Amino acid sequence: TDQDLMIALGAAIETKDELKPTVAGIILFGSEIALRRLFPIAARIDYLIIDGKEWVPSPQKRYSQSYEFREALILAIPRITTHIMRDIPNAFSMQPNGIYRQDIPLIPDIVIREALCNAVMHRDYLAGQSVQIIRYANRIEFQNPGYSLKPENQLGLPGSISRNDRIGLVLHDLNIAETKGTGIRTMREGMNEANLSVPLFESDREGNKFVLTLLSHHFFNEKDLQWLKLFTEFDLSSEEARA
Repeated sequence: TDQDLMIALGAAIETKDELKPTVAGIILFGSEIALRRLFPIAARIDYLIIDGKEWVPSPQKRYSQSYEFREALILAIPRITTHIMRDIPNAFSMQPNGIYRQDIPLIPDIVIREALCNAVMHRDYLAGQSVQIIRYANRIEFQNPGYSLKPENQLGLPGSISRNDRIGLVLHDLNIAETKGTGIRTMREGMNEANLSVPLFESDREGNKFVLTLLSHHFFNEKDLQWLKLFTEFDLSSEEARA
């Protein structure tokens, strides 16, 4: 039954023969009304679009567009991912088996999804701060309250340390996110395949904040790809073409 499923997922517990939702249950499956009432900021995800490359202190010129998402995580993650991908322009890419132009999103959707999942799975929900996704002209930053419980030099290695085990397990069961420490490796590989700089991670224990930055500086432009076509007969690998 639905009740058995909620109990098995840790989204609800039985207390004195009464079924009550847990915090994880509300964040994962709760209605917008419940989330606004119980977690007005802690369960919110903000998406901000900045015209330039720097954060402007003035509140009148801080950002050109802003969106607030207040809904259950299982609905919010795919919707926000789609929203971000719609704003990302197409770019030139070189595929592993050749040196020909192909138009694809500047940043792969799998990278955006993993970055978003990383933010909501590892955020500190007690901090009373929203997750912020800030898109600048040259990068996208994912900022979440809660420093990394895993040392920075171990990010991307097998094994995951999560603040929110129940949230992580549900997202894993739904094939939305990984819980084995492979999400960061997936982001690194996705950025590398798109000929972009590797993701940058900053964990601030004192400020209780984690920032993931995805730079949109593309390794190849159209002129580079036209030049590389002169060497098609040598059957260059992607690594050789980069060199």
